[in-house]
Amino acid sequence: MKRLSIISACEMTRKAFLYLLTPHVDVLHTYSSPSEFTAATDESYGFMLLDICNRNREWLSEIAGFCQQYHWLSDWHLSLLIDSSCGTSRIITEWPGIRKVFNLNQPVQALYDECLAWIQENDDGRDNLSTFK
Repeated sequence: MKRLSIISACEMTRKAFLYLLTPHVDVLHTYSSPSEFTAATDESYGFMLLDICNRNREWLSEIAGFCQQYHWLSDWHLSLLIDSSCGTSRIITEWPGIRKVFNLNQPVQALYDECLAWIQENDDGRDNLSTFK
């Protein structure tokens, strides 16, 4: 079972990923903040997409605490970090020993297709990662 959790302050981003990725995953949850995600303690996170484009100070402080708590939680933790804080927007993906950068300056559909392909490529069939939460 493929699970995906999307954390983004932007409702349009959440809706876009929900629309584009729902047909490709078994369980998809969206959250408006890291604290909302953390409060959903009964949910397993599976693959995680964390949108950190928001420059709101409160949001960024939540991100810092969130990354300390969840970053490299286990060998099975996979996340996509969307980062536009630098001059060139990019998505940085992390997996122990692997880093991949996606260019955000491409058509949106191509970006989502590339993200989905990366998720599928790195999915090893584990159906529940909640034991690592």
